[in-house]
Amino acid sequence: MTTLYDQLSGELFDTLKGFGYLLSIYDDKGNRIFAPTKARRIFCQPDKMMISLDKNGDDSEVKMYLSKDTSIKSKEKLISTLRNLCTRYNVLFNVRKYGKYLSPKDFAYRSI
Repeated sequence: MTTLYDQLSGELFDTLKGFGYLLSIYDDKGNRIFAPTKARRIFCQPDKMMISLDKNGDDSEVKMYLSKDTSIKSKEKLISTLRNLCTRYNVLFNVRKYGKYLSPKDFAYRSI
């Protein structure tokens, strides 16, 4: 089962990199790592977006958190691509918008 999430994480990383984002990746404990397949959180610059892969059995999901000034409309193509990727892995995909600017420390306290 972990191999499935490692593959999904790697594909999420590749997709975001293909869209031209500068990425910082973190494990499930919030530690910065360098292996894309082990990433459970991906922070995207310059739009200050966070992608989080939450493993929870049948309720596993990928959450996309958008910062204050990032419009969902401007990210339609990326959202569609990520949604299709998650569907291939049978994982839910949600988009959430925050009323502030996001940074990696906003998610450091969470553990999967």
